[in-house]
Amino acid sequence: MEVKGTQNTGHEILLTPGEVRLARKAAPHTALFVLHSVIVTESGGKTLASGGIPRIIKPWNPTKAMLKPSACFCKLPPQ
Repeated sequence: MEVKGTQNTGHEILLTPGEVRLARKAAPHTALFVLHSVIVTESGGKTLASGGIPRIIKPWNPTKAMLKPSACFCKLPPQ
């Protein structure tokens, strides 16, 4: 089971390449648990998370159509 938490509405989540590989390798014996709409506040110098709406997708297999690139690492040449 992959577990994710987000402040957004839960229509999209961030995944690492490793999380995608593991989910695909274990499919169809894997699930995704998302706690979305989490409220994050600060109080007394501490960050607090509360609330949230749970969603479970089972079985879960992130297909190519479900994924979109959001960042790339760029190796720079030596100076």
